[in-house]
Amino acid sequence: MIWGKPLGGILRADGTKPYFDRVYRRDDLLDPRMLDFVHRAVGNNDIYFVSNRENHPLTRDCVFRVTGKQPEIWDPVSGKVRDAAAFLQEDGCTVVPLEFAPFESYFVVFRKPIDPKAAGKAKRNFPKLSSCRTWPAPGRFTSIRAGVARRPWNSLNWSVGQTPEEGIKFYSGK
Repeated sequence: MIWGKPLGGILRADGTKPYFDRVYRRDDLLDPRMLDFVHRAVGNNDIYFVSNRENHPLTRDCVFRVTGKQPEIWDPVSGKVRDAAAFLQEDGCTVVPLEFAPFESYFVVFRKPIDPKAAGKAKRNFPKLSSCRTWPAPGRFTSIRAGVARRPWNSLNWSVGQTPEEGIKFYSGK
């Protein structure tokens, strides 16, 4: 029996790793609330729900106390499921780099064995987005139903909701 010590400290002193941890970057404020998680074991499967609690994008290496299984990234909004292409297994844990939009979340699921050919050798799990083309300007807003035949613009930097024409201001599209 141990009295007067926090359970987390006792487990760490005994060598037990946490279910989930984050690898902090130098620019972090070391706020543990930036990412939150919930873990559930269902049979031989480990399911983690990881969420960004901040109003800005985050890229973090997330450490899961699972080995020998392929990490899968499940998007709860789109329903898309894909194998993590970049991950590392070391010291009884799996490290998965994750990129979060503001307040975004993922399920990270470990349920199938690792394919030795694709054992996390990629550099990242998310595509690197870049600007591929610019939209030509000027143009016009055209909608007979909106009650305004045409409204010219010189750039795309204007808000439909801020325009004075009610036919455009409250137009929801085809």
